[in-house]
Amino acid sequence: MWIFENVLAELPLTFSKILSYYVQTTLSNNWIILEDLGTITHTFDSKIALELTALMAKWHSLPAERFANTRLSGPKPAIEEMANQILQNKEKVFTIFRLHDISERLGSILFSTFTSKPFSAVKVLCHGDLHQGNFGYADGKTVVLDWEHCHLNIPYWDLYHLIDISHPDFPKPYDHTLRNKILDCYCEESLFQTG
Repeated sequence: MWIFENVLAELPLTFSKILSYYVQTTLSNNWIILEDLGTITHTFDSKIALELTALMAKWHSLPAERFANTRLSGPKPAIEEMANQILQNKEKVFTIFRLHDISERLGSILFSTFTSKPFSAVKVLCHGDLHQGNFGYADGKTVVLDWEHCHLNIPYWDLYHLIDISHPDFPKPYDHTLRNKILDCYCEESLFQTG
């Protein structure tokens, strides 16, 4: 509810409006009725990827301090917590590397880079689950769905989801050129948003 009332209305994007809801302390009794946007075409091409990237830069530009006292948490642990788990389980990590035919040398380089470069302290408002099943076109407009995983995180979280996460129902081909265009677009839009 919070994201609908405090953030989405400020952003230039299409999303299902809340028609009615009921919230209690017992989560299993809560319900929400959302506007029907009609048929949504879940596609991943250059046009929608760049539109989403520009929108992402907008929601990432909202001041994080504004959300400091809000209970926003995604379904996954914070990136720092994940990093700590990886660091504490080096042998398991290298076992996974071997299962995926990652050489010991490359595994050591990856692990060394991971341990020597801290994650950005910059936190932004992230959608949190920006895979192809959660965006698409409805009536020719780009729509972004399912904001329930919205949380504060590093900007790369949403970028990674947009670029690399595939959904079982919506497989995404790898496109190195498009990946670079998305990253360039995000950098340009982020600079524009921050002035």
